[in-house]
Amino acid sequence: MLGRIIILVALGVVFTRPYPSYGQGCECFEDDKKVFFFYWGYNRSAYLRSDLKMHGAGYNYELSQVFAKDKPEEFDPRVYFNLFKLSIPQFNIRLGYRLNEKWAVSLGYDHMKYVVQSGQETTLSGTIDSSASSQYAGVYDNANFYLTDNFLHFEHTDGLNFITVELDYVSTLWTSDNRKFWLENRSGIAPGVLYPRTDVNIFGTPGPNIWNLAGGGVALKSEMRLNMWKYFFIQTTAKAGLLFLPRIQTTGNKGEYAKQNIQFLEGFWAVGANFKI
Repeated sequence: MLGRIIILVALGVVFTRPYPSYGQGCECFEDDKKVFFFYWGYNRSAYLRSDLKMHGAGYNYELSQVFAKDKPEEFDPRVYFNLFKLSIPQFNIRLGYRLNEKWAVSLGYDHMKYVVQSGQETTLSGTIDSSASSQYAGVYDNANFYLTDNFLHFEHTDGLNFITVELDYVSTLWTSDNRKFWLENRSGIAPGVLYPRTDVNIFGTPGPNIWNLAGGGVALKSEMRLNMWKYFFIQTTAKAGLLFLPRIQTTGNKGEYAKQNIQFLEGFWAVGANFKI
């Protein structure tokens, strides 16, 4: 999966130069200034290993090169086709505006999920006081450590919400002879903020699962969009990005937080509509 997403993002760089349109042009809104688009889709994501720092009353430590995975919802029509449960899976939602033939801007967010895997081998550095945990009290210096849920359970599953403004360069790659279908590549940059709801269990004590503005990030994206009959489209998208989370709320108490930087790769499909106002 990682390799495929990297290749797709790299191909997007190639596609960000003008290409000729084949056929007679598309039945689109290119001559109309007030053209919007909306889409909804579902994603899978992968994460490179990252360091996770935990600060709190009686503890200040770092877990090195922690491995995490996403948490896709098993397909169930009662979830994916239920208007009241659409937000349970890992989803993408976006509203955009076609500025002109070559540029588009949009606002939306990627609802990814991030789960630190229990049972992995890592290294631990820092201090843990007996007031925080009598079982794990000590001073650690790159000590080999077996991570269990009893020590730390950490996940952004409601979720790792990346809210972004995207600026896309649009290239028309192909147009059908009847002008009813046309294929576009949209490649661009997506800066934004992170607003996760983080589920944390520290030394066996569950946290309050706090929504919090934890940081920001930026991603590069490339997508293929097949437009159909002017009003509808389907698309597939690849993203690669870096997220900075310097202050993730863990317990709700001042001075207790987590810190990490996450490199991610994401792929998703979506369905959408073009419309005028």
